[in-house]
Amino acid sequence: MEIDKIFIEEPSEIDENELFESVKLLAEAADNIDLETELKLIEKLVPTYKRTPNNKNS
Repeated sequence: MEIDKIFIEEPSEIDENELFESVKLLAEAADNIDLETELKLIEKLVPTYKRTPNNKNS
């Protein structure tokens, strides 16, 4: 696996209740194998996360 760069951001303020609710929703999406919802929740939890295409099968 090749990773060009890993950026470490400064911690941001987040409401604890919002965090726990998002993690709960993420777990539910994982249980339901709902990849699109999982990715949207990860993007919400980690604003610097950027989706990249999976070129594994290319």
